[in-house]
Amino acid sequence: MRFEQRGDGKDLDEAIEHHRVALWLTPAGHPHRLTLPNNLANALKMRFERRGDGKDLDEAIEHHRVALQLMPAGHPHCLTSLNNLASALSTRFEQQGDRKDLDEAIQISSRSASQSLAHPSHLRARLNLAKMHVALWRSRHDPQDLDDAMNHYRAAAQCAPAGLLRRLESSLQWVEDAEEHQHTSALDAYAQSLQLLDSHISATASVSSRHQARKHFPPDLSVNAASCALRQGDVCRAVEFLEQGRAPHWAQIARFRTSLDDLRSRDPCAEVLVKRFRDLSAMLNRPAHTSFDEGRSITMVEAEAQHYRDLVEEWNKTFVKQLAKGPSSS
Repeated sequence: MRFEQRGDGKDLDEAIEHHRVALWLTPAGHPHRLTLPNNLANALKMRFERRGDGKDLDEAIEHHRVALQLMPAGHPHCLTSLNNLASALSTRFEQQGDRKDLDEAIQISSRSASQSLAHPSHLRARLNLAKMHVALWRSRHDPQDLDDAMNHYRAAAQCAPAGLLRRLESSLQWVEDAEEHQHTSALDAYAQSLQLLDSHISATASVSSRHQARKHFPPDLSVNAASCALRQGDVCRAVEFLEQGRAPHWAQIARFRTSLDDLRSRDPCAEVLVKRFRDLSAMLNRPAHTSFDEGRSITMVEAEAQHYRDLVEEWNKTFVKQLAKGPSSS
C-alpha cells in the first residue's frame, strides 16, 4: 500500500473506498469474497490508529466478524482473522474500557491458540493473550492474571514454528512486562532472551551482518539480567548472565585479533586504535568472580556489572565504530 510508504492519509482514504467498492461488487461465492472484508477491516483499523476516530474501529470489528462468518472451518485465513478480531476488540477495550470487549478478545485468542499449536500464528495468539491478561490485571489487580500473562509470553517465546526473530522479540516483551510488574518470571525471561539472541546472531551469515543484527537489540541485556538476578538474591545466576554477555565479545575479539599486526603494518594511524583494542579486550577477557567465598558482597558484584556495562559501551562506541569507518578516519 502506497500509504505505508509515504504516509499520505489521502492514499489510505482512497484505499478504503476501493475496498468498499470491491466488496460491494463481489458476489457471494466468489473466492475473493472471503478476504475482502478482512482487507477493509485492516485498512479501517489503520486509519483509526492514525486519526483516532472510534467509528473506524467499530466498523473494522464488524467487517472482521463478517470475514469469520464467511470462512469455512479450517480455512487458511481463519487463524489470521481470529487474531485480527481479537486485536481490534482489545484495542477498543483500551479506548472505551468495556470489559465485554476484553472478555471476548480473550475468548477469541484462546480459540486461536488452541487451533494453531503447530502454526506460526500460534505466537501471535499467545502474544495477544499475554497483553490482554496484563490489561485484565490492570483492571482488577488479580495476581493470577499477571501469572497467566507471563505464561503466555513464555509460550510465545517457545513457539518454534514462528522462527527465531519473532520468538526473540516476544521474549524481550516478556522481559519488559515482567520487569515493569516485578514478576518472578523475569529471570526466566532474561535467560530465554539471551539464548534466543545468541541463536539469532549465530544464524546470521557474515560478521558485519551479525554486528548490524545485534544493534537492533539491547546492548546491555546480560547486565540487566545480572542486575535482576542480584535483586532476587541469586548471585550465581547473575555471574552466569555476565559471562554469557561476555561470550559474543570474546568471539568478536578472536576474529579481529588475527589481523591487528597486519593492520598496524599497513596504516601508521592504526597504532593508537590497536593499543586501545588490546587494552579493552584484556579487560573484557578478565574472568568474573563467582561467589561470596572470595569476600565479595552483592554491592561488589553490582559494581562489576556496571564496570562491564561501561566497557561494552566503550567497545561499541570506539573500536567497532572506528573499525567500520577505517583506522585512517579516527
